[in-house]
Amino acid sequence: MKKILIPMLSLIAAVNAEIKVNSKALTIENDFLRRRFSVEAGKFRTAEIVNKIGRKKLIPTNYNEFQLRLSEGAGTVGTDYFVTASDMKFLKAKPYSAENGAKGLKVYLESKKHGLQVQLSYELAEKDFYLRKQLTFKTSKLFTLERVDVESLGFKDAYQPYTHKTITTQTKPGDFKPGLGQPLFTTETGTFWGIEFPAAQNTVKEGQLSCGYLHGQDLKAGDSFTSYKAVVGVADNPKFIKDAFYDYIARIRIRPLRLQAQYNSWFDYTGGVNKQKFVNSVNKVNDELCVKRGVKPLAAYVIDDGWQDSNRRSDWSEKVWPINGKFDQNFETSRAAIANAKSTLGIWISPCCNFGALGVASGLR
Repeated sequence: MKKILIPMLSLIAAVNAEIKVNSKALTIENDFLRRRFSVEAGKFRTAEIVNKIGRKKLIPTNYNEFQLRLSEGAGTVGTDYFVTASDMKFLKAKPYSAENGAKGLKVYLESKKHGLQVQLSYELAEKDFYLRKQLTFKTSKLFTLERVDVESLGFKDAYQPYTHKTITTQTKPGDFKPGLGQPLFTTETGTFWGIEFPAAQNTVKEGQLSCGYLHGQDLKAGDSFTSYKAVVGVADNPKFIKDAFYDYIARIRIRPLRLQAQYNSWFDYTGGVNKQKFVNSVNKVNDELCVKRGVKPLAAYVIDDGWQDSNRRSDWSEKVWPINGKFDQNFETSRAAIANAKSTLGIWISPCCNFGALGVASGLR
């Protein structure tokens, strides 16, 4: 008798995302997950997160909910302080419908001491196995927002799979490992966590899960700020949490995963590229591949490291890298060659913005 194998689906079909709101318990859920909140003594917190498809329950070991690191200025020392949900008074909560069809819950908090009015938004779509969270605040005081952690919770099984943090090239070659945008997992309860922002810094320290990013923005009375969205998702088995995370990435990406052929100047010239060398390479690649051999035009020709003026004494008042003297100020020569090759111009930008440069004039360290 032949054995018949029936494949098991890792995700079940969701029915309707449901939001429950009452005076003591607030809940947002669908068939994949549930996040329940509580308000005790005027303080708002996440009480539990239930992974329905994995039949696991996460109980936070602390209740920051979020964390803002504030200071009297980016150039000051010893003025940093922290504000979390436990420092604020719960005002109200109400359900809402998002533009993408997801249902949501908005929670309003206030701290007169810190001059802050905070709105937390939680969104969950009908067929999504992940929930999004966003933080918005308005201030009545002057301060610098140094860092925002949209998620700040403790879990016994919180795990940071990628721990490298070298955001500079001023070390040994090949040691640039910033760890930006890497997700966090829970090893027993099967959840993944992160921020929908490539430069996010997600960490786990002594069971404390933090999903956030550096900001360094000066805010004055009356200013508002809205964070990037955090996400928490679930898997039916903790062993396959990475697969669930990649399923989430495939679901949200702007266009499907596809092969893209491009030319990158780094592999010819490293950082020694200039406009004439780049044009020579564009012409050579296009002639050999596309003209002589009928290959379709490349998706892009990319000028890698070498176009930017990273001199620490340069004028950075525009808050972006100026172009150095090796290229035209709007890349006219490069654009003309690429247009002839029926392609597009690509520009490399450092993942850490100034690549270890020190802004002497601005006081950056």
